[in-house]
Amino acid sequence: MMTNDEMSHIATQVLNHQLTGSPNSLDNAFRVYAHIEEGYLDFVPMLPAVDILGDLTSESELAKKARNALASAFFPYFSFFPTPPYLVAENTDSFSTARGLRFFFSVGQAERMVFDHLSDYEPIRYKDGYLLPMQSGFGHKIGSGIVISPTESANLLIAGRSGSGKTITLLGLLELASKYGEKSLMTVIDGKNDSNLRKYCQRKSINYIAQNGEETATIFLSRVNETLKKYEDLILRRAKRLAHGEVTLDELPYATLVVDESLAFLETAPRGDREKFLSLQSRLVLLNRAEKCQYIVSSQNFTGGTNGNISTVARDNFQNVILLTQDLKRDGRFIYHNSDLSSVMIPRDSISNKGVGVIQTNGGFVTPFLAPYFRSLD
Repeated sequence: MMTNDEMSHIATQVLNHQLTGSPNSLDNAFRVYAHIEEGYLDFVPMLPAVDILGDLTSESELAKKARNALASAFFPYFSFFPTPPYLVAENTDSFSTARGLRFFFSVGQAERMVFDHLSDYEPIRYKDGYLLPMQSGFGHKIGSGIVISPTESANLLIAGRSGSGKTITLLGLLELASKYGEKSLMTVIDGKNDSNLRKYCQRKSINYIAQNGEETATIFLSRVNETLKKYEDLILRRAKRLAHGEVTLDELPYATLVVDESLAFLETAPRGDREKFLSLQSRLVLLNRAEKCQYIVSSQNFTGGTNGNISTVARDNFQNVILLTQDLKRDGRFIYHNSDLSSVMIPRDSISNKGVGVIQTNGGFVTPFLAPYFRSLD
């Protein structure tokens, strides 16, 4: 494994070469300090490098150019996040090196978890709760992987076009929820009546709501809105009981609500009903924090506005966002509007060409993602 000094030296050489036309370390214009265990690297300009200091913002061209150069150079040993770097205060007594840009990274490559059966997929017991394993061999610290806390990260969004592996990823999350949560408090709303989702819910005795051939889109959307309102009421009741000390968080069972392919029932619905859905969904996402109520939405595509299926307010408050696609720039334009996905280096494997993309974890970090693979959905 590389040392901090070795990584700092290589990063300095890379940036000297890539930041053509800018002052470089040979001009005593900047220094680079790597902190591998902590998962970040600081780019520190040294005054009077005024032209660099003027570009010392997270959205500057210099920051983007540096991030892209580092991402390419250190792959596959380190994976730099496409999220903008932070402007941080450096722990120094020198005014000339008091500030820097902090780039975050993970150690190693993404590694897909493989299971013989869907039923083999298990949540991890952690302290008094659970963690959901999403990917192995890749994380903020050496030897760690990507996990999701259903308590701390209550809202999760999955996007992926047809054939991307989105439904299989959703089934995996449902399998985990059925093991750490209360199945009687699980509901799946399916806009496209997916056969795999329907069969899974029937097998697990999970409440499954889909449009039948005898009801209009308006009637079905009314049922959907009623379900969202019940879930909102559950969150409010739990929040009130927790605030008054009537119950502890440990005593509350996990509840899970899934909405899959909402565009299928929103496109033909009256504007008033559609706006009610968007309003209810926004309130759910904003209210849903520490009441052990997980809200998962999945769709081939997410769009904003009155004709879309998610408000920008709701979009910006999902703690976890998964995008499965071969074209990150095209499909990530809306849901990853704050990240430049062009610098993401996604490894491929021989297991499957599906379930490939990026994931935003709690804290806003975006990393490459290879979804769990199940040889059988039993």
